[in-house]
Amino acid sequence: MAEEIKFESVCDQAAAEETARLAYDIWHQHYDGLIGSNQVDYMLETFQSSVAILRDISEKGYEYYLLKDQGDCLGYYAVRLDHDSDELFLSKIYIDGKARGRGLARKMLDHMINRNKPDSIWLTVNKNNSNTIAVYEHLGFRTEKMQKVDIGSGYYMDDLVMRLQLQG
Repeated sequence: MAEEIKFESVCDQAAAEETARLAYDIWHQHYDGLIGSNQVDYMLETFQSSVAILRDISEKGYEYYLLKDQGDCLGYYAVRLDHDSDELFLSKIYIDGKARGRGLARKMLDHMINRNKPDSIWLTVNKNNSNTIAVYEHLGFRTEKMQKVDIGSGYYMDDLVMRLQLQG
């Protein structure tokens, strides 16, 4: 059966809840072994609950998109364009484990570039997340710096900041 990849904007409560459920599954698949399930649960509640997603959209200017194939949710991404600098912050890009290796990260990247036409895209990624870093490097991202950010409750994000230069 042919792939029917579609992007659906997250713009209401039902879509935010669907995104939050997908985030729960993906984050626990991917991050429990990297940062521990307690921090994953904290981050999901703080940053990826349906309430947090809708707040990001309505108050902070984020756009969220679900990636679907014949109705099945395969992943999602969230971005925020800085209109002054034409830089796109890639806040979240996640693909369910069963859908990895199908070129979906490239499709998601192309979708966000075509929608926003940024000069560059930047993101943060856990410095120990070597498989994901390799994917970003394959897509053309380069490491700019390291940063450690206090996210509350004694948890930190110890990340690389990476950038994909598109213009200039």
